[in-house]
Amino acid sequence: MKKLVFLLLFCSVPVHAEMDWDVLQVHMEDYFNQVVDAIYIAEGGERARKAFGILSVDCNGYAECRRVCYNTVRNNYKRYIQAGRKGDFIVFLGSKYCPVGASNDPLGLNKHWILNVNSIMERL
Repeated sequence: MKKLVFLLLFCSVPVHAEMDWDVLQVHMEDYFNQVVDAIYIAEGGERARKAFGILSVDCNGYAECRRVCYNTVRNNYKRYIQAGRKGDFIVFLGSKYCPVGASNDPLGLNKHWILNVNSIMERL
């Protein structure tokens, strides 16, 4: 039953009885890692003052901040599925991760985040 719930919540392809649980799980992990890699680059990579642009929680170093970012992506994907998959996931994520008009974005750079992340993902 746990596998079926996962399939219904996370699968972006039609669910079939013969689908391999391990293959689907790896596919989703690969996708989440690709999103995290794109966020890292979009947020400045090694030059960033805050790895992955994470400001909402304290994280130190690449590995810890990557884990925070990965969890954020995964959790927002769950919310995206529960909200009915309306529109593009990166647009949904951007509205949470890097919202336009945020008080911590006085230069208005957040408006470029979705385009940047999508563009980077195409190259990865």
